[in-house]
Amino acid sequence: MHRSTAIMSALLAGFTASAQTVIHVDADAALGGDGTSWATAYRYLQDGLAEARTIVANGASADIWVAEGTYFPDESEAAPAGGTDDPFATFELDGGSSILGGFRGNETTPDARNPSSVRVVLDGDIEQDDMGGPADDGNALHVVSIVSDINSFASVDTALAIIDGFVIARGNSRQTGARIFSEGSAIWTEFANITILNCSVEDNSGGELRL
Repeated sequence: MHRSTAIMSALLAGFTASAQTVIHVDADAALGGDGTSWATAYRYLQDGLAEARTIVANGASADIWVAEGTYFPDESEAAPAGGTDDPFATFELDGGSSILGGFRGNETTPDARNPSSVRVVLDGDIEQDDMGGPADDGNALHVVSIVSDINSFASVDTALAIIDGFVIARGNSRQTGARIFSEGSAIWTEFANITILNCSVEDNSGGELRL
């Protein structure tokens, strides 16, 4: 088991946004939200990421604002409160979108958030049995993934993905010998253009970062 609380910053390029859509996510929100405001926020981050992927696919960009709380990659409105327990579940972020933590759930600008004091946890403990301790074998392989099109260098996504203001915890990349499983328990990237700011990694098992 490995633990690191070092602040990470991986800056790999610039990006020019087109029309920007803000999507709100709050672990305390009621089910059935549409993400357009804090009052109608998505409860689960996976639902916000799904909307962001649609927006990016249509040529725009998206910011996901995430309020304090703990989020598990196997949970969504389709699989609430306990999720699927699928170890392949991951928070997948596309180029042209960003996820920002550190919100309390009433801010109107990103500048009003405070990632240093407002804890937003992306937690790979999908079985929710680690009791805040190190990752075990039932956890998600990769808590966060940023993957471009690996089938063609000509189609590699040059748009920037941003993750800012999170604790990324308890992924387990299980040293199986297969590269995809032996690295990136916290963050796994492939042909991606990514900025990571104001994040820490905690209680992950295996290589925490594959950048």
